[in-house]
Amino acid sequence: ASSGADLSQEIAVAVERVYWCGSEKAARLKKTEHLKNVTSCGTIRSLIDDGRIELEDRTLIGPVDSLVFATGYHYRFRFLSEHLIQVRDNWVTPLYQDLLCITQPTLALIGLPFKIIPFPIFQIQARWFARMLNGEFDLPTVSRMHEAKDARAEQLRSAGILQRNYHALDNEQYDYYDRLAQECGDSPLPDWYRELGQAARRHVQRWPGCFRDRFLDVHGAPTRYPQSGSPQ
Repeated sequence: ASSGADLSQEIAVAVERVYWCGSEKAARLKKTEHLKNVTSCGTIRSLIDDGRIELEDRTLIGPVDSLVFATGYHYRFRFLSEHLIQVRDNWVTPLYQDLLCITQPTLALIGLPFKIIPFPIFQIQARWFARMLNGEFDLPTVSRMHEAKDARAEQLRSAGILQRNYHALDNEQYDYYDRLAQECGDSPLPDWYRELGQAARRHVQRWPGCFRDRFLDVHGAPTRYPQSGSPQ
């Protein structure tokens, strides 16, 4: 969605019309409502020889000159046996905490989650894994880890989350960080970090077309920042 928004805005300044196709139409409308020549459409059903596009609801759009894919990434681990890791509709399994291979707990896949603030998440994942290997905390039993993985998948399925988005944390990233931190004996996120992340999200929503060029409005959000030299 982020790549689609960025590409739509960049292309819109040089063309007559942009059709942005995909799921979650309402959410995408808000990101480009300031652009009069960007039309948010549903998912694509087929491409027609004359350059038109048929949508899932049988609507026809176009004709179009070019088709740009902004469909995200697919996880592939061709160097690993499927006895260790399987990828099912872009859900990597079986993993504990979206991180540790349950069947071979000396193998961790750091950096799988998306829709996150990347580096703090990757850092706590690496720290969690290093401390686990160092014997600083004990893992649950294999059966308990499978139960946790299955419970998480059922929670997401019941919430209507598509399987290919099971690794999308979004607002859950802060609780995910704190779960890993608690398990490995690290400090939880300071309050200001969570507040700053939420303020940044509001900033993007308020200024979808120019949020990079405006100062972050932190009114009513972050009020407590770490002092110089603070470990947080």
